[in-house]
Amino acid sequence: MKIAICDDCEADRQTLLRYLSTYLGENYVNDVELTQYVSAEELLAERTLPDLLFLDVYMGQLSGMDAARQLMQRDYQGGIVFTTTSKEFGAESYEVNAIDYLLKPFSYDRFLRTVKKCDESLHLALAYLNVPSGRQEIKVFLRELKYIETGNHCLLFHTKRETIQSPLTMEQTVTALKPYPDFIRCHRSYIINLAAVEDVTETNVLLTGGDSVLLTVKNATALRRQIADYLWREMEARHE
Repeated sequence: MKIAICDDCEADRQTLLRYLSTYLGENYVNDVELTQYVSAEELLAERTLPDLLFLDVYMGQLSGMDAARQLMQRDYQGGIVFTTTSKEFGAESYEVNAIDYLLKPFSYDRFLRTVKKCDESLHLALAYLNVPSGRQEIKVFLRELKYIETGNHCLLFHTKRETIQSPLTMEQTVTALKPYPDFIRCHRSYIINLAAVEDVTETNVLLTGGDSVLLTVKNATALRRQIADYLWREMEARHE
């Protein structure tokens, strides 16, 4: 695993390095490569990007927020934690799927809370399904998957970028997604990613991008509560 710190302040980089080294030592983790960058330009010039990135917002000509947007355009699959002296970019940090937002100066205890979020977020960020389609298998990252629906003798995997047709059955897919509680079967013909939910009506689940899927009448109340609980947890996590 590669963890990187991108910050133009030497003292702040050393604080994070000390925290990371302490955490890795306390948890007997020895297969981590720690890397430092003094500018966003230096980071973006790298061919091999880190799995986890601590990224300062205010840096030189190119800000950390701009660097994060460029990483997203390159389909960056790791996690980003912003570090900054200002709360100004808190809302924007979620637009680039940031795991957390550390306000300097932060304590080791606050850092540990972020690391816990990183463990959980990276597990999901790197998780994927191998979906057979035609003569090939397509790696579908779960963070990109919005919902799955039953088609004509097939399943349709709707991601943020495309729709993939597969001969997989609904039962096979439900089994494959069991380790990931954010994926729920809201109807016999649909599986949704709770992260893609925008609203719930009496009969439908509304998803990002304007998609809408059916909500089964049976157990509808329980399903709506599950979705509401997820949205509440996400809101609380963003305001920690």
